[in-house]
Amino acid sequence: MKKLTFEDMGPEFMTFPVTGPDNEQYELRIKTMTEGEVNAVNAGVDEPQPPIKERFISKEKGYVKEKDETDPEYIKRRSEAGRLRMYRLMAAAVDLGIPGDTIEAKAKALQEKGVPAWILTASVGLINQSLGLDAGEIQRRVEAFQSD
Repeated sequence: MKKLTFEDMGPEFMTFPVTGPDNEQYELRIKTMTEGEVNAVNAGVDEPQPPIKERFISKEKGYVKEKDETDPEYIKRRSEAGRLRMYRLMAAAVDLGIPGDTIEAKAKALQEKGVPAWILTASVGLINQSLGLDAGEIQRRVEAFQSD
């Protein structure tokens, strides 16, 4: 067994077998990323804030201001931000030969081309697995991405 050293923590790719819809086996290479790299990818996407609404409590208390997280426009913007984060993460981590010199350009190329569901599902699952997320969290993220 090899002893793990500091030098072993450099950028590496993990290769995973993935079965396509044609039952063909493909290799999907995922770059191992540090928490800092993932945070840098996510920092490029602004998280929308919900609008503030007033809600009547009672005659004595009157109205109270609160975030309206059920606002349809907010939900749409939040979904779009999540989708953009996922494309950016795929652009940074998945070795698919995506055209572009920057994460932004690669993410745009993915959006414009469209990502087949089987590649998306495999990529999201494997990226999250490499980041140490559990299966339930991976599935929630995939479902949230595909719900729109």
